[in-house]
Amino acid sequence: MPPEMTCRPPKIRQGSGGPEVAAGADAGPLRGWTAHQTGKMMDDAAGNAPELKADGIALVKGGRRIISDFSLLVRPGECVEITGSNGAGKTSLLRALAGIDTPSEGTIASPGDELVYLGHQDGLKADLTVTENLQFWVGVFGAPEGEDPVATFRLAALQDRPVRLLSAGQRKRLAIATAFMSGRACWLLDEPLTSLDPDWADIVASMVLDHCRTGGLAVVTTLTKSLTGKVGSVTLPGTASELRA
Repeated sequence: MPPEMTCRPPKIRQGSGGPEVAAGADAGPLRGWTAHQTGKMMDDAAGNAPELKADGIALVKGGRRIISDFSLLVRPGECVEITGSNGAGKTSLLRALAGIDTPSEGTIASPGDELVYLGHQDGLKADLTVTENLQFWVGVFGAPEGEDPVATFRLAALQDRPVRLLSAGQRKRLAIATAFMSGRACWLLDEPLTSLDPDWADIVASMVLDHCRTGGLAVVTTLTKSLTGKVGSVTLPGTASELRA
């Protein structure tokens, strides 16, 4: 088990005219800058989680460039939150970091088997029960270590219920549980707090930060700034209507 540590913001660079970048909760917005703040350094026992690195990437959607000259380095113990309105490019950026989509320029080095991605398509089978969905993902990731996801996400009363009968919040809790039980070091989570009530949004945000404090790394998208502490922050400009223009 890695030693307890503070969650640190990652290195982020964006070309001029792009997203606002902040080094952490106490830092103001920066443009065209490498934002990095060192925290408590991990010893060799905590250095097992690999890095996620993007170097000078550009993304094009619908014939329009939405991301230009974007670089990011996220190491063990670090977390970055990407905010922006619907259509600003958050999902496109996260899909590229996950290796699902290929950037038009630049390179991405992802942690491969140490990466788990949770997108808007949550990977749940609507006609299967909560238990059956969890069993499916155990077959993919292996049995989870540590806390029982059924207890952690308060799914016991829902175990025999088909996913199609869950509320939006219940379904989101189940989807997040499948990602958290993966045992993988690098979490890419696309709007994980959406559809959750305020209490559960706070719980999930705390789980993400705890993951990073114990040697993991995470990139999380949100509509508005939601994570507190020493978290790297990127705000993507633009809206869906502007992207269509």
